[in-house]
Amino acid sequence: MLNPKYCVEKIRGYTLLELIIASSLGLATIGLAGSAILTNRGLLLRDTARIEVNQNLRASVDIIGSDIRQAGENLIIRDFPIIQLNDNSLNSHDELIVRSSLLLNTFSVCQDADSENLLIGDTTAGGIADCPVAGRGLDPADELPDSLFLWEEYRQEQEDIGEPTTAFIYDFDSLDGELFEIESIFRTAGTSGDDPAEFFVQSTSSSWSGTYESAGRLPLIAIIDERRFFLDENGFLNTQVNGGVDRILANEVTDFQVIITTQDGVEHTDFNTADGDSWADIRSIQVTIGASSEFAANRNISNTISSQFLPRNILSFTTN
Repeated sequence: MLNPKYCVEKIRGYTLLELIIASSLGLATIGLAGSAILTNRGLLLRDTARIEVNQNLRASVDIIGSDIRQAGENLIIRDFPIIQLNDNSLNSHDELIVRSSLLLNTFSVCQDADSENLLIGDTTAGGIADCPVAGRGLDPADELPDSLFLWEEYRQEQEDIGEPTTAFIYDFDSLDGELFEIESIFRTAGTSGDDPAEFFVQSTSSSWSGTYESAGRLPLIAIIDERRFFLDENGFLNTQVNGGVDRILANEVTDFQVIITTQDGVEHTDFNTADGDSWADIRSIQVTIGASSEFAANRNISNTISSQFLPRNILSFTTN
């Protein structure tokens, strides 16, 4: 029997080779895990960029399409510039203008527009015969024809909320047109409904950039909603309402193209009443928007969306 004092416990450690192998496996595991994390992060960033691009495109097309469908509301006039398309030669992108009337009533301008006051009604003796005003009844003070009272009522509502009332004047002969703000609506002479009077829409400015003359076909004014869509040099797709401040619809946009197809099958990259184009002849309006988003250094996600729309008010025109 062995004497315990002669028993020595043999203790073994790791050899150098085992340490090298273990370290190598550990480093490989860490490397694989890090690579997986970086790969997943890249996929997440790419998916986030893709979602952002697609949402920007979809939302922009939906907004523009909604305005196109509403184009010409309360303004079913064949040769009025409801749809205007300008091909921007500076940056190869398009500019689309869509107009509709906020109120049913429109008025003819019976005298040359050479001051801030636009004559739209005349019941005075020896006045302008072909300058009618519609009946009475809505104005509590009985000072304005009911059709014009609706304008004044709308103007006052806008004034109460601190917003301007924007109108559009268009001359069918000179083909000039421009936005202006209404300062007031008033009558001259007597104040009772049947008193002879002249009725005016007053602009905030007395100067006009176009020519609006009463000779020939009378110019027309309407309280308008004008939407202008364009792509700026910073990649922002903007909308401008009634000549106001630019509002961003989408960022990182790379392309904005519009093609108008008329009933004869011709595709137009420019469309304007000055060129003899009539919105009543439109078959479809195709809107194409491209966008791109960088999700990593020199790595981008790009997409393009295209949709076709029809201004539904075109259906109000009868086919000869």
